Amino acid sequence: MAFLCLKEGDDMRKYRLLIDFSKGFRLKYIASIIATGLSALFSVLIPLIIKLTVDSIIGTKPITSKLMINLVDSLGGRDYILKNLWIMGLLVILLTLLNALFLYLKGKWSSQASENIAKRFKDSLYETILRAKYEFYSKYPSGK
Repeated sequence: MAFLCLKEGDDMRKYRLLIDFSKGFRLKYIASIIATGLSALFSVLIPLIIKLTVDSIIGTKPITSKLMINLVDSLGGRDYILKNLWIMGLLVILLTLLNALFLYLKGKWSSQASENIAKRFKDSLYETILRAKYEFYSKYPSGK
């Protein structure tokens, strides 16, 4: 793949070049985007679980969310959870670990894809410079 010199205003060729250079690494970028979404989901769920525990399990505020009602029912009901508060603590720890895992995977996958695309770009540029004819180098003075 030869390095293409792009003129300003040639947006479609720029995007095509980026797509060509990213071939083979797109799946990692997609996985990184999915990991980002899952991490954000777990980040939102953690304070909701704490709020549910403090307000509706320990406190007496009624649960209004269908999702939280289903969660409480699936964990044994309010009275059972109140007697076994460690369940909610374990749930918060589990969600925190999942959040950390997906944050790590997001960073790993996106950096791997980015670095490989940059390497491919640099290799292509180097190959183009090596294949340039002598006239190209004699036409442009160096060191100025």
